[in-house]
Amino acid sequence: MTRSTRWSRLALRSVTAAFAVAIGMSVVGGCGGAAELPPPDFTAYERIAIAPFLAAHDPGFGMMTARDLSNQLQIVLKRDKEGFEVVFDETAERRPVSEAVEALGITMAEAYADPKLAGKAASSLGVDLLMLAQVREPRFVTKEDDTVVYDMTKFEGLSKGDTAHVVTYQQTTTRVWVKIVSAAGDIVWQSGPPPPEEPGHVQAYVKYARAYQLQAPERPVVEQGQLVTDLRDHIWRRLANRLYPSKFRAIKVPHWQEKPDQELKTSGGVLKFD
Repeated sequence: MTRSTRWSRLALRSVTAAFAVAIGMSVVGGCGGAAELPPPDFTAYERIAIAPFLAAHDPGFGMMTARDLSNQLQIVLKRDKEGFEVVFDETAERRPVSEAVEALGITMAEAYADPKLAGKAASSLGVDLLMLAQVREPRFVTKEDDTVVYDMTKFEGLSKGDTAHVVTYQQTTTRVWVKIVSAAGDIVWQSGPPPPEEPGHVQAYVKYARAYQLQAPERPVVEQGQLVTDLRDHIWRRLANRLYPSKFRAIKVPHWQEKPDQELKTSGGVLKFD
């Protein structure tokens, strides 16, 4: 074997190995360690149904979250494709998706777990696609930071004591798992890795910060009802971006829903909310 022949074979092996590594790396990076399926081209379909999100802690939260997403997608999809229809449970009385699932003698959890059952539900509704999701119980955290900061916004004419503040932080988080199934019972999209793996989650994370004068008698926090409403809004916006990124802008995670508008200074410099 000549030196040039050995060199050619070595180069071929190197190229082959690099190609294999590149292929492996292209699969990594989505939820669950693998790339998720690209969202479907909705303009290739006529109708989609969106089921109430499975939320054992609060079915109403799951229904309203699905309704928010349905309403927003419907507005955009009708602009892009004339006559496109989104079917969803609009109220506790008008619930076509839930009724179609119940008529099959199955639960929404069973439809979520079994694409073939979800496909049957889609067929009975006369839709091309059925989107199902489950959402974890939201978590709420409140922290009162005793570190004194100083409001430099209106420093002139005020004593140092008048500018002394403390900050209360709040956050609410949850995770959402989503999949879209065709009427034939095939998974056409899911968050996280492609089938047969289970979908990864979509993170929803909303934060708040309020500054209070150090001697303030009360430090009211954001009520839980408002936290839940903001979290629901954050969820549909995140999912809409994943499903239709050309029409819905990306939302930062975590998202600052509320933060002080004063310039608050600490011993280390201006307090940042990033």
